[in-house]
Amino acid sequence: MNLKLSSTQLSMLLLLCLSLFGCQNADAKGESVTYKGIVATYFAADAPVTERVVLVFGGSGGGIYTANRMANTFSKSGVNAMAVAYFGVQGLPQQLANIDLNYFEKAFEYVVSKKGISREKIALMGISRGAELALLLGSTYQIGPVVAYAPSSVLWGPCCNDFPSGTVGWQYNEKPLPHARQLPYQQPNENEYHGTPQFMKSLQGQDLSAATIKVENIPRGIILVSGEDDQLWPSTFMANQIMDRLHAKQYKYPFKHLSYEGAGHVISPGARSNIQRSTLANGYVIIMGGSSAANAKAQQDSWPQVIEFISSKQLME
Repeated sequence: MNLKLSSTQLSMLLLLCLSLFGCQNADAKGESVTYKGIVATYFAADAPVTERVVLVFGGSGGGIYTANRMANTFSKSGVNAMAVAYFGVQGLPQQLANIDLNYFEKAFEYVVSKKGISREKIALMGISRGAELALLLGSTYQIGPVVAYAPSSVLWGPCCNDFPSGTVGWQYNEKPLPHARQLPYQQPNENEYHGTPQFMKSLQGQDLSAATIKVENIPRGIILVSGEDDQLWPSTFMANQIMDRLHAKQYKYPFKHLSYEGAGHVISPGARSNIQRSTLANGYVIIMGGSSAANAKAQQDSWPQVIEFISSKQLME
């Protein structure tokens, strides 16, 4: 098969692939939130183990399915959670482009005004581009703690299409936020997409000072979770960059990085652990990395630590 894809075609295939593994949502039965234009679902824990509410963000698949799955998993573990969509659903941008952080202020406001939770008791959790978002929101609004699965140390540009010059992934008060550029990279196999080598080239081939997330501004702690065989992007490498920055800045709150040998990109709570690759209808393959056993181990080992971290009374202070 001879597949020569434009960047637009590749990005759209990647978006489709991410949507496929993000839609495992059959048992998610939360409360739909109607509040000032936000698209969200609130999952109340039957027996809460903490006063905290976690706002949950999916990745570049868009929509709310992935976030619903993770928020539902939180609620089953005794933590109230609200899944928040930010693109790819009716009423919101259809692509991850020019997403303004002001939108998320409404989610903070909803939790405070409708659920009686102070801002200090809000936590943030995301996967992949959603982890990037959670770290960005935490550092901008000084809300935390933050849980970041397959995180990024920097801001990246829009996804997943070709966009006009000047389009960014994130903006604040309608002002674009600087982001790292994805540098050109020749895939070794024209029938497969391995994102990690391209992202590594981009991370090492440009000045990233303006695009680096100021994680030291996040209050109350940070926990990072990554798979060392992540083939979609180098989440372990970027998580280590975050850890190095926190050490250098003498970060005063608890922080840790849980990295798992042999695990790939799909290790978030509730995800299917057997997704190492996704073959699309035209035969093109998106490589996620990992193995079923390693992904499952990462999920099973990290989740109790995440719940303990989120529930810590020390982080309430």
